[in-house]
Amino acid sequence: MNNYKKKLADSLDKNGYVIIKDYIKKTDLEIIKEKLLKHNFDNKLKEGMQFSNGFDAIPNDLVKYFYKKIIVDIIEKLTEKEVQVLSHVDVHLNASQGAWHRDSIFKDFHQSKSFYQDNYNIYKLGIYLENYKLNKPTLRIIPFSHKNNLNRYSIFILKLTNFIFKKLRLFFGSKYTNYFPHIPFSFVKNITVKEGTAVLFDQRIIHAGARKSLLSNGNKLSVFITFGIKNKNTRKHLSVYGNDINVQKDFKKYLKKIYGNERLFYFKNV
Repeated sequence: MNNYKKKLADSLDKNGYVIIKDYIKKTDLEIIKEKLLKHNFDNKLKEGMQFSNGFDAIPNDLVKYFYKKIIVDIIEKLTEKEVQVLSHVDVHLNASQGAWHRDSIFKDFHQSKSFYQDNYNIYKLGIYLENYKLNKPTLRIIPFSHKNNLNRYSIFILKLTNFIFKKLRLFFGSKYTNYFPHIPFSFVKNITVKEGTAVLFDQRIIHAGARKSLLSNGNKLSVFITFGIKNKNTRKHLSVYGNDINVQKDFKKYLKKIYGNERLFYFKNV
């Protein structure tokens, strides 16, 4: 098991992401989706993106499916630091296909050398709950963009693509731009996963959400959980994206049970 975790940690470090298959068992998916939708959206499915943010986006009886020891073990093997559970938690419903971006507070594609230092250590866990795009990309990334700057050509292409996409979204609306085909680039990697799969990635990596299939009648439902260590980068991140809501006692007890202590790091205690 230690060799398996080390392999995942090495992949996360080298590639900027790692895929964890069957993170949630198929037999558990339906009840999880039903409870998650009811808790966050009162089962009212609307066209266009909806999202909830903060620890309470995941109901207490579902936390065991999303917060697992293996995630902390992978990051701790990589960082050799105690991992914290951050209060940047999102539940996305029918999110529009995204423009190219980083999840860090540093949005530009070109960064100073200090941005790529090894002690950045903020990671996002994306858990995909729907097979809304069988055999089509779930997530698109720019490989190694968590470690190195892009060349000028790549930066120009991504910025131009974002400009065009945002103009189209303003004109047609999110509902229809969600179905627009992706513009293929040789330097982009398409990641395709099945429902119940998780992707753990470095927040510095440049990525974009994928489009919805024209033949799909399902909903795009996904959960994103953020992990980090106690350093200035995490504090800056939480000052922008953190949520200062009250944390439920049952949630604290669960985290202490599987991680040894609560490990909670949120806006109030940055």
